[in-house]
Amino acid sequence: MAQQQSTPAAGFRVQQAWSTPIYFATWDRDGQEAPGIIEHLYELKSRESESIASGVAPGAKPLPSIFESKFDLFTSQLESTEL
Repeated sequence: MAQQQSTPAAGFRVQQAWSTPIYFATWDRDGQEAPGIIEHLYELKSRESESIASGVAPGAKPLPSIFESKFDLFTSQLESTEL
């Protein structure tokens, strides 16, 4: 897949300080499992007491679009899905 490049608007410049590779994969059960996974994520979110769990730079993180949590998806139990 070719890397997408964008041209900055007038008056802006782009400086890449580090590279972040982004990997994509398809999962054949995505359509079947997605509703349960999304429900599980919202349930985990409802257990959190704060929107910014780290307490770092809450003024720079626009609410409600940013949500930082303490939950760990690698240890989370989702009964309906075997990943």
